Amino acid sequence: MLRGMPGSPGHLYRGRIRMFRCMSGTQRSCRLPRLRRTMVTNLVYTFFCFWIADFVLQSRRIAENKSKNFNILVEHIIIVTCTLFVTLLVITDVKTAGNISIVNGASHLIIDFITSRITTYFYINNKIHAFFTTIGFDQFLHASILIWTVQFFIGGPQ
Repeated sequence: MLRGMPGSPGHLYRGRIRMFRCMSGTQRSCRLPRLRRTMVTNLVYTFFCFWIADFVLQSRRIAENKSKNFNILVEHIIIVTCTLFVTLLVITDVKTAGNISIVNGASHLIIDFITSRITTYFYINNKIHAFFTTIGFDQFLHASILIWTVQFFIGGPQ
C-alpha cells in the first residue's frame, strides 16, 4: 500500500497517527484509548506531585531539623511549593498552578510547624505509635487541602 492510504503505516485516522497494525487487521477495532482528564485523574496526578515534593525531595537534614529551625522549615516549604507549581503546569495553566501551590505552601507551613514539633516530642520519648499517628494525621491534613484546592481551582466532572 501507499503511505498515507487507509490501513498503511503512518495513516492519519481520526486525528491519530497509527504506527502499528491491529491484530484483527481492522482499523475500527484498534482505536487508541484516550485518557479523560477527570477530577480523579487530576487528584491522582496532584498526589503524585505532592509525594515527590514532600517525600522524595525532602532530605534527611530537612526532616530532622525542620522542627528545630524555622529557616529549614521555610526551605522545605519553598521546595514543596515550587515543585507543586512546576509539576501542576502539566495539567493546568500558570495562574491555577500558582494558586494551588501558594495555598498548599502556606497551609503546609502551618501544619508542619505544629506537627513536626509534636512528632519530634513523640520520637524523643520513644512513643512510636503516637509518632506515626501524628505523621498520618499530618498527611491527612495535607491531602484534605490538596483535594479542596484542586476541586476549587481546577474543578471538573466528578
